[in-house]
Amino acid sequence: GTRYSKGGGIPKEWAFYRKLISRMGNLFVSIVFFPSPISDWTSGYNAFSKKVYEKIKKDLSLEKGYNFMISAKVSALKNGFKIKEVPYVFKDRVAGESKLGAEYMLRALYFVVTTRIKYFVKSSFFKVALVGAFGFVVQTVFFYLFFEIFKLFSALSQALSAEIAILSNFILNNNFSFKSHKITGRKNLITKFVNFNFVSLGSVFIQFLTQLAGNYFFGDSRIIVYTFYIVGVFLGLISNFYLYKKFIWKHKKK
Repeated sequence: GTRYSKGGGIPKEWAFYRKLISRMGNLFVSIVFFPSPISDWTSGYNAFSKKVYEKIKKDLSLEKGYNFMISAKVSALKNGFKIKEVPYVFKDRVAGESKLGAEYMLRALYFVVTTRIKYFVKSSFFKVALVGAFGFVVQTVFFYLFFEIFKLFSALSQALSAEIAILSNFILNNNFSFKSHKITGRKNLITKFVNFNFVSLGSVFIQFLTQLAGNYFFGDSRIIVYTFYIVGVFLGLISNFYLYKKFIWKHKKK
């Protein structure tokens, strides 16, 4: 059930602060768990089939208040179930006490933030970021070896160290970030690795354009260069993650 879609509503007699808290609370949860189709995270009117319940029960928070409702919806979405909202007009209670106390709100806030962090740390995106950071270290170490120890010229050292980092990233992503969609078979691995190289070059191109744009519009001071370096790396990471899922470790439809 939802109070915040067409046909739904909240009591007109509610004080302004309560309306504000309810609205802002749902907005906060929606932002933290973006994107989602849910407009009313704290509604107590929820119905789940037995199949859904069996799948989500391990994730449910048994605390009183909002945590149970939020955890049920988050888990249902995480497990790939579709949620349908039905609008209803909420009526104020005629007996008992409201659960909208400071303690409940703080618990809900803590639950929402910690749950989002846990899901993010377990996500493929976070794992890809970790692999990318490790790849940066690998590239830096090998660049030093080629350039300083073996005395190769800088451009060749850059190219060789970059390719080693790409190989490292491919292996780690295949066995860690996208383990559930692991690529197997020699021919398939070679094909996907070639594709992976092209995807990685796309990220480099994005970083190059980002740096050019920064220099063109804001100059080439040290702070600008490093700011747009970070922005470029982040945009490259997003591009890589999207293309990895789209072309390299493509999710097969069931």
